[in-house]
Amino acid sequence: MQAAAQIAEEKTVSGTDLIWDKNILAIQLLETQIQQRLSYWGYMLPTMQFTREFCSFSTSLTNAPSALERGLRITQNNTSSPYSCVYIETIYVKTKTAINTDIFIKDKIGNILNTINVTIPANVLTPVAANLCIYENEVFVVMDDTLIETYQANCFNGSCCGADRASKFFSISGWDGQNCGREGYGLSVKAGIKCNISALMCDVLPLIPNALLYQTGIEIVEELMASSRLSIVTLSEQDWAEGVKQSWEQKVNDELDVITPTFLEQLKMKDSHCVTCKKGTIRVRSNV
Repeated sequence: MQAAAQIAEEKTVSGTDLIWDKNILAIQLLETQIQQRLSYWGYMLPTMQFTREFCSFSTSLTNAPSALERGLRITQNNTSSPYSCVYIETIYVKTKTAINTDIFIKDKIGNILNTINVTIPANVLTPVAANLCIYENEVFVVMDDTLIETYQANCFNGSCCGADRASKFFSISGWDGQNCGREGYGLSVKAGIKCNISALMCDVLPLIPNALLYQTGIEIVEELMASSRLSIVTLSEQDWAEGVKQSWEQKVNDELDVITPTFLEQLKMKDSHCVTCKKGTIRVRSNV
């Protein structure tokens, strides 16, 4: 802590803040190392399955206002993956008049998961950045249409079970506030399924506490070695610091090598959707 305080820049305020920042960086670096090891064993963790745009807007036809929250129903099908989410990259909005309103992202029982305030000009198809990863199998993207005249948005096949399918894992339909349909009521999305490595890290970090500790230490030592501020390391102990860094790097590698095969077996049982085999590259672990 004292050494960290010696090199903490003004933006990090204190040694505690510096250590916290290095801990976050260590998690990101361990994430990369785990992906590399799983790849070596013949498995990959895709960060994105697919996204595409849905629903086509009319240039003239509109929907009258209604005292309902209307829009889109998005479903993640045939997967129980704890690491996949409904990923909404962009929401598209088109209304007859200029508005300022809220777009609600809700779960199937009506809980608000996210709210995006938007200002939309009249008669202009407007993209709204969302970048949301929703860990639900059924998600609704809706607006309160009480005072809003929206342009019609054709979402193709409108049945709840036979909605427009981008894959066997994902489908979308319009939502009139009560039932599925073809109509998206002024809304469309660029969306899909995302496999999130960060969610997986929440499971793996408790299995590698020492690796996280040492990796954080490595980042602090590197900061010490590179710092322009005076400290015992910058003055006279560069060789010592380099030796400590190399020793801790080996300790990180050793712990990850031990835990990776065990963790991989757990992943394969838990998730066959996001944890996928790279054909022809499965390796056999040998105890010899």
